[in-house]
Amino acid sequence: MRRIRLTTIVIALLSLAGRCLGPNIVSGQKLSGAQMTSQERAKIPNDGASWFKLAVAFQISARYKDSERAYKKAVRLLKTEGSESMSDALDGMGTMYVQIRKYEKARTVETEALLIREAKHDAVGVGLSWMHLALVSLGQHRLPDAEMFAEMAVHRLVPERTNPTMHSTATADEKMTALVYLAEIRCAQVHYDDAIPELVAALGIAKSVHPAGSPLAISYIKFLLGYAIWKNGEPGRAAELFESGIRGLQATVSPTHPTFTAAVRQYKAFLNEIHGPHSVEARRLGFLNELDGH
Repeated sequence: MRRIRLTTIVIALLSLAGRCLGPNIVSGQKLSGAQMTSQERAKIPNDGASWFKLAVAFQISARYKDSERAYKKAVRLLKTEGSESMSDALDGMGTMYVQIRKYEKARTVETEALLIREAKHDAVGVGLSWMHLALVSLGQHRLPDAEMFAEMAVHRLVPERTNPTMHSTATADEKMTALVYLAEIRCAQVHYDDAIPELVAALGIAKSVHPAGSPLAISYIKFLLGYAIWKNGEPGRAAELFESGIRGLQATVSPTHPTFTAAVRQYKAFLNEIHGPHSVEARRLGFLNELDGH
């Protein structure tokens, strides 16, 4: 599940990017390297919110050392300022640490965010912390813990999944992300049939909140849904979702971004299993070979 795990990190960034960088990121602006000179960086206001935005931009662009430095400065400033955004910054830093597989650091900052939110009786915020702790536990292959945190997060953030009369104040992107995390953990447990309904629900939320067809949200979930359906023994149904997801991602992220290259390799594995190596289908999608360096 390592490759799949890398792709779903970007789902975790949807609400974070939307809050920090504005709607252009979520609606499909091309995510490539953050081009910033030292002179431009010197012009950044010395406040926590500005450095938080920069940290997220670097993280999305896979510039993790720059992102870590920016997050650390953002957290220091936000703490000094007494900002309500400090727990969000800690959340973002935690997902960044998961991306570079520094899981104990991720758990430390995510736990700190949880304690802040519990002290403030922030019900939705606590659900978000559980959601991110599920991701950390998944990265550490602690699947029972991952499942526990993910189920708690879905129950808190998407209560209508089990009780249609209940609703939370979580955003659509936050609900969608919680469902995707739970689905991924069920895939890691080889419970693909249980993962599929959660991904279908997440895709429905993505389409409702991004009616224009956001490549970032919709394409990633299509890719993951194709993966789960394939592993559940239905390659015919999976093929269209896989291809649609990959093509959407191609329009959204840099072709050298580790998230995209991991997704491409997984899709090639699917094509090779279904059609055989060097198949007509794989050659027809020539961009796969170009991106994968073959």
